Amino acid sequence: MNARDIQESFRLAMRRVASTVAIVSAECEGERHGTTATSVTSISMDPPSVLVCFNQASRLHEFLHKQDRFCVNVLHTSNIDIAKTFSGAPPA
Repeated sequence: MNARDIQESFRLAMRRVASTVAIVSAECEGERHGTTATSVTSISMDPPSVLVCFNQASRLHEFLHKQDRFCVNVLHTSNIDIAKTFSGAPPA
């Protein structure tokens, strides 16, 4: 199995892992950006803290790095269209 096959197999396996889907967004210099995320984890209640993981090459990473605040919206299963929009998936 080559590296590309391993990556695709891993991607397919991870799609089957149940997790909460959220939209993480930030604003920088009047420009807003957001993305669908499944890597949002609570860390602490005092102070209230969450861990959000993004690839450093992502556009949102740049926004988060420049700002001291961001927004996390946890989605309901009825919000699948919103999740797809923020993931960059083409409209159906």
